Amino acid sequence: MHTRDVVLEKTVIIISVYDRLKHIKQCLESLEAAVGCNNYHVIVGSDSSATEEDSDKIDNLREYLLNKENNNGFKKLSVIYHKKNVGQGSNMKACDLLAKSYGYDSFIFMEDDVVVGTYFLNFMQEGLKRFASDEHVIAINGYLDPNIKTNNLNPFLFNEFSAYGFASWYKKWDYFEKRRISNNYAAEVLSNTNLFKEHAKFSLNAKSYPFMAENFYEAADIATCLMMDIEGLWVLVPPVSLTANKGLDGSGLRSGVNVALQAVNPYPDKVVFPKTSDIRSFKYDDIKNVTGIKNRTANWYSFIIYKYIPFGYAILKRLRKIKKIF
Repeated sequence: MHTRDVVLEKTVIIISVYDRLKHIKQCLESLEAAVGCNNYHVIVGSDSSATEEDSDKIDNLREYLLNKENNNGFKKLSVIYHKKNVGQGSNMKACDLLAKSYGYDSFIFMEDDVVVGTYFLNFMQEGLKRFASDEHVIAINGYLDPNIKTNNLNPFLFNEFSAYGFASWYKKWDYFEKRRISNNYAAEVLSNTNLFKEHAKFSLNAKSYPFMAENFYEAADIATCLMMDIEGLWVLVPPVSLTANKGLDGSGLRSGVNVALQAVNPYPDKVVFPKTSDIRSFKYDDIKNVTGIKNRTANWYSFIIYKYIPFGYAILKRLRKIKKIF
């Protein structure tokens, strides 16, 4: 059996969903249209309602999933129906436990608002095969940020992670998740003005670092990016985006609205891989466009208020509640 076939047999697809029926339908339908989908076991974690007003939406969504379990294009579709609201993190952990009980040692993860291109699964599997033994490569990304300009026609290694459809190996991912959880990387960046200076210039999320440093909320994808920057880690990225996020329509928690990104569709064709030795590495400050002045200003306001103004964190929390800018 070829290496890629072995990887295929050991890889599961995991999707987390809350109450967005439209998005989970788009997500699953895009996966069913992807080449090779019939080789995959898909596990969906369906969280229960956090509020009474969400109950009807979740009931409708689960009715769809119940029907889908018996009529789909995958090798197998399993759904975990949580009886209580467990949150995103615990939902994914439950899916991981089920996946590991089947013997899978690598996974492809996405939230319900991600749609994928025709050859997304092909790219994930090729990346998983090529970088399984490289301890510095922690994931395979399907998404390419439109602010990244490489003029590179081949896949490349990048030091910024995206959760919009990614793959990893459980052995490596579990190790780095423990490191992410046990270290406060946001606080580390905030303690180093020169390091924060680079983040303020390129990141859409640096304004959130004080809240992460104080454990106000968890943003695992942002924390993973911080860990990668500080510890010298990489993800493999396609030269064109093989996924798109359709959830930036105000329907999700902290998702906001981004009409331009919602209009983007995944690249439909196959990505050609060069020799592994020819795959180049880029850091975000080499190839990423500087974020807009409004966002950079918010990043610096957040940093200055938090570090230099008495009761700065309390002020930020108040501003976040009133202005919803942090």
